[in-house]
Amino acid sequence: MLDRVHAPILELNVTYLQALIAAVRCRTIEPMVTDEKIAFSERLNKVLDDVGFAPKGRGRQVQLGERMGVSQKGARKWLEGEAIPETVRLIEIAKKFGASFEWLATGRGDPYGGSEHPLPPLSQTASEIMAVVDTLTESQKKDLLAQITEQSKRNEQLLEELNSRPLAAVPGKPRPVSRFAESARKGATKANTPPAKQSE
Repeated sequence: MLDRVHAPILELNVTYLQALIAAVRCRTIEPMVTDEKIAFSERLNKVLDDVGFAPKGRGRQVQLGERMGVSQKGARKWLEGEAIPETVRLIEIAKKFGASFEWLATGRGDPYGGSEHPLPPLSQTASEIMAVVDTLTESQKKDLLAQITEQSKRNEQLLEELNSRPLAAVPGKPRPVSRFAESARKGATKANTPPAKQSE
């Protein structure tokens, strides 16, 4: 016979084969929230507010999860004071958002290491690009950087080539003349015109 303490948790059932089946009721265990975790979540939310992240309740968990390469659930735990990331992850967060690691981890010091403002907020497109880049390996990141650098050099060469070519007039259309060029031409015409003879 079960004592009164265990009776509500454990129920014993015996089937016709005399097999003992113990049914255990599931209970929800609330996450352990401490003052330290809450203080961290407040600091993290401040940094995210400062860099222009989505407001709480409007996709912040998803955005942070994608940016840091963690699940939405993991990001939620950080943002709601249920967990503190490991030190390596804290360093990564501080670097990505321009915050002081010491302040983010402990609350001591200046939030942005002496600078007045955090990094400027990223546009949605830039955030999406960063999320994709964060999923790449170091080798893939180096290859991507090399490709971008090479394309940038090609673009500069094309611009220099285009700027060095004289503009050709379109056949059948007069070439547009700026106001400055027009006034300069009129001034030159007046200067080259001989003075009119005065009659006596």
